[in-house]
Parts: sequence; C-alpha cells; structure tokens
Amino acid sequence: MKIWKLLLISGIAALAILVFGLCSYSSAQKSRRESGEEVESLSEAVVSSFEEEDGESAVQGEETPVPSALITGYPGTTQQNVSEPSPDMPPTPRPTLDLDSFTLPSPSSAPTAAPSPSPAAAAATPAPVQIDYSVPVISISNETYPSGTLKRNSVFSLKGNIICDVGVISEVTGEIISGGSAVQRCSFRPNASSFSLAGTVNASLHFATLDTGTYTYKLTATAVNGGKTSSKELVSSSFEIMAPAGETYISDTSSESKYVARTTSDTDNAGIIWNYFIDKFSSPYAAAGIMANIKCESSYNPSAGSGDFSNTSSYGLCQWTGERKTRLKEFAEMKGESPSSLTLQLDYIMYELDTYFPSLKSYLSSTDSGYNAAIEFCIRYEMCESTQSRGSDAKAILEKYALP
Repeated sequence: MKIWKLLLISGIAALAILVFGLCSYSSAQKSRRESGEEVESLSEAVVSSFEEEDGESAVQGEETPVPSALITGYPGTTQQNVSEPSPDMPPTPRPTLDLDSFTLPSPSSAPTAAPSPSPAAAAATPAPVQIDYSVPVISISNETYPSGTLKRNSVFSLKGNIICDVGVISEVTGEIISGGSAVQRCSFRPNASSFSLAGTVNASLHFATLDTGTYTYKLTATAVNGGKTSSKELVSSSFEIMAPAGETYISDTSSESKYVARTTSDTDNAGIIWNYFIDKFSSPYAAAGIMANIKCESSYNPSAGSGDFSNTSSYGLCQWTGERKTRLKEFAEMKGESPSSLTLQLDYIMYELDTYFPSLKSYLSSTDSGYNAAIEFCIRYEMCESTQSRGSDAKAILEKYALP
C-alpha cells in the first residue's frame, strides 16, 4: 500500500514538473517574439529620428545618444551586438550619417543660353555674304552697226560695250550672214562682267572685203551666273553693199580670141603663177586676170616691199597691208613656211578668195573675159580704184600662155 501511494505521488510530481516546464518554454517564446517587435519598432524610430534631426543636430553640435540596441538592416551598418554602456564609461559618440551618399541625382537642368555678344564683338563679326544666283541680264550700250546701203570697199567701225548685271559674260559672237550662211564669223570668251567690241569684234569682221549684195550683221552674247545661263541677240541689222556709179566694166569680148587652159613650161615666177591658177580654176581668163594684178602690184616678186616683212607697210605679190599682212604671217606660221615663199603667197590668195571673197571667186570661175576678170579682181580683191593697164595686161598674158 505504501509503495503504491509513493509511486502515485512521484508520478503526479513529475507530471507537474513537465507541465510547468512546457508553460515556461511557451512563455519564453512569446516573450522573445514580443521583444523582437519592440526592437524593430525602435529601429524604425531611430531611422526617422536620424532623417529629421540630422540637420538640426549638425548645426547645434549636439550629440545624439546611441540606442541601447542596434538592429541589423539599417543602411550603411553591419550586424553587431551592442551592450548597455556602463555608467562609468564615457558615452559613445553617435556615428555620423553621410546623407550625401544617399542623395539621388537631380534631374539635368535646362541648357544655359549662350551669352549675347558684346556690341563691339557684334560689330567686328562680318555679316554673311548674300550670293545672287538670279538669271543674268545682258545689255549693250553706245553701239554702232551697219544699216541701209554701204559703198563697196568702204570700211565700217563696230562699237559698243556689252555688260551683264550679275555673273560673267561667257561668250560673244559676231557674224556677217549672206544667204543664210555666215561669210564672216568671230567668237570671244571674255569671262568678265563687261566686253568692248573695239579691238575684238571690230578687228575681226571686215566690211571692206564684202562683195555687192545683201547681208545681215548679228551680235549675240551669253552670260552665266551660278549655273543660270542667259543668251541674247543684241544686234541684228540688214545692210546692202553696192558698187559706186560707173564701176561696171564691160570689155568688147568680140575682139578676144577663144583661149584654152593649158600649162606652160616656163619656170620663172610668171610661169609658176600661171600654172598654179590654171590648176585652181581651169580657166585661162581667171588666171590672166589675177596675173595682171600681181604684175602691176609686185612684178611677180613675192618679196616686194619698201623693206623687210616686219618693217615694210606693204608686202608680197599683192602688196598686202595692215591686218591682211598680219594674216599672211599667221598663215605662214601655220604652214611652217616663210612669208616670202612664192607658193605660200599663192595659197594665201586662194585662202582669202575662199574665206572673204567667195562671190569674186565664183565670178572668176565663170567669166570668159580676161579683161573683166582683171578689173573685178582689182576693185574687189586689191580694193584699188585705179585699174591702170590691168585689163590690157590680162589680154597680153592670154596671148602669151593660152593661145590654142
């Protein structure tokens, strides 16, 4: 009986101890959880306090006491155990929170306007150049040109000044037109804003060399400005070349025998000249008419003149002067021969007939009178008013070289 009671009392005591232990453990766990919530709330309070009072504390130089417990998770700190400070120990200074390290970058500000230049600087800065790319306008002033009727062998001087308002004059062309074709033409490329006809077009077109007939003088110009082009006909004037009264020479062809175009075996200058023009015209009358004029001008001497080529005023078979003498020199340079060469001068006569006297050449090819051929060549080509004995000289030449 005693043993049973003892065992019962021991069991009840052990159960009571177990229940007490469980209650104590549950109470301890609850206490820990409540303690953790309090500390966490305190940590949030510390952070808020730092953010609100940091500026004021820094100004006043006051030290903020450190909480008794520092919880992990606060930015910029590491986990550590903090104990309550001893009353005898000096207070631990609060760590300074570097707010600059937590400052977010501010949005970029608007670009600052450039400072206005000073009046002196503005005056020193050149204004931008304004380029005018408009279509150029071409005009001519103080111009002279042939019109109406001109006497054959007369000289006419062309005058005028061509200008364009913008850009440059790129080309100027002068023409003498007959029957729809240019019998004389010249062209210049001045590449300037103005152009004078003196010494250019005037020196290149020769009205004195024109045969009788109707002609048109035309002057055109082209200007360019920055890719814009303008062309204009400045002058278009018709005129007529007429023979002076009493200048028609008609020989009595009934007294002339019919001659044949044959060459000669003579090797002197006269024989060479005869054979040359027989070859070019196949007409004894043309050959005799030209030879009669050469005989009168130079006696068949290609070096005839009052001096050497550079010093004499007239030179050669036909005693060329002025510009026609200059063209003879240029013609010789182009051929690579001397201006005094006989055959070169004969070629030059044909060049002038082809270029400047086409109607005279046509007449010489068709006439059946040596007399008339000599007179027409004298007036048109030699531009000589005194025919002297040229008609009768032509008849004598026919008798010598062209008898059947």
